Amino acid sequence: HNSLNTSQLGRYIFSVRSGQPRTSTTLTTSLTGANHTGTAISVPSGIEATDSATLSGTNASGASGTVTYTVYSDSGCTNAVADGGTKSVGEGGSVPDSDPVKLTATGPYYWQASYIGDDANLPSTSTCGDEVETVIPPLSTSIAGTPNPASAGNDVKYTVTVHNSGGSAVSNVKITDTLPATTTFVSASAPSGCVGTGPVTCTLGTIASGGSASAKIVVKTSSGSAGTTVTDSATTSPGGGSTSAQTQIVTPTAGSTSGFVPPGGSINTGGNNPANLALPNTGPGATVTLTQQPTGNNFCNGPCNGTATFISDFPGYSDPVRPIDLKLTFADGSSLATARNDYATSTIYKVRDNQTVGVPVPDCSDNPSWTPAQKQAAAVRRLLRVGTQSGIANPSPCVDSRTITKVSSTQYKVTFEILFLSDDGGFARR
Repeated sequence: HNSLNTSQLGRYIFSVRSGQPRTSTTLTTSLTGANHTGTAISVPSGIEATDSATLSGTNASGASGTVTYTVYSDSGCTNAVADGGTKSVGEGGSVPDSDPVKLTATGPYYWQASYIGDDANLPSTSTCGDEVETVIPPLSTSIAGTPNPASAGNDVKYTVTVHNSGGSAVSNVKITDTLPATTTFVSASAPSGCVGTGPVTCTLGTIASGGSASAKIVVKTSSGSAGTTVTDSATTSPGGGSTSAQTQIVTPTAGSTSGFVPPGGSINTGGNNPANLALPNTGPGATVTLTQQPTGNNFCNGPCNGTATFISDFPGYSDPVRPIDLKLTFADGSSLATARNDYATSTIYKVRDNQTVGVPVPDCSDNPSWTPAQKQAAAVRRLLRVGTQSGIANPSPCVDSRTITKVSSTQYKVTFEILFLSDDGGFARR
């Protein structure tokens, strides 16, 4: 028995199974691709996506027949561009997932699943537009600027990284970087080189699927830009889009400074007792922060004279022959005699990691390549407290030279040159 719920006279034909008519069915669907699942996902060009369907209805648990998956380029689902396969409905009415479909042209695509029906279940089709796969360009771009904040007048390094999340390699990748206003170009490097001084175009070459490549651009901030925020921006081709990064520029204060130091470059705290850190011409360069501050009463095995200079940790410099060079300068009164006394009797102390008491820093050892006469001359220099002057951080850290500078007729300064390797914490004088 079946109620047609109509008063219209006529002849009605319908299928029955075991004396019952076929019942309606519904397909609910969901997309999966690029680690995303849902009815609307974004997938990089060349990355596979699949569709899954669930069949429901009064008789769906015993359904047979097939489900066909199709991909369309229009929201009306009239222009088919890919076939996701036809799958047989399994036990309990379960529907297998579609075949993986790899789309390369960017833009939106519309998936649809269609059930053919059987003797007990009517056909059904998912609604066009319920599932949208947006194919996006395979390349994405990011910028990291260090340090941030940076002291006005110091350098900032921008690392522009391009990642290929697509399914195949992308060749001839380039980035064009627009330098921040009020900055000046210092250097640029990339796997296949860079040209220009602003804007700067860097060639990254071919980036494999899942791979990344970077360009490094160093700029000098203006000494008059303190209190501003500057913006570096980059555009990637082919089709990598644009992005930007902001850096806060702060007012330099005596005894504190932060900036990127390129190979062969230096950074200085300024002030009456400045610290100057210089890197050798080799290595990657480093983001460096120098901070001068008072120490505890026991840092120098007793009170230190003046402030200690603390150096942020940075990697890349572990070769004693190419050490980091730190010059600590102290104003030592109005007489040469006072300066000579401090020059001769002062000891440099180094703070060890996680400790509050420093240890004395010895003089540097001889250069192993020196002749006996050169070693004898170095021994005399050490005796006179001038320093070994070997240029080698052995041991690390070590004091390599001491000098007295006459600033005026009433002021003298003493400078201690310390050689060390990456990750030494800080130094002070007693």
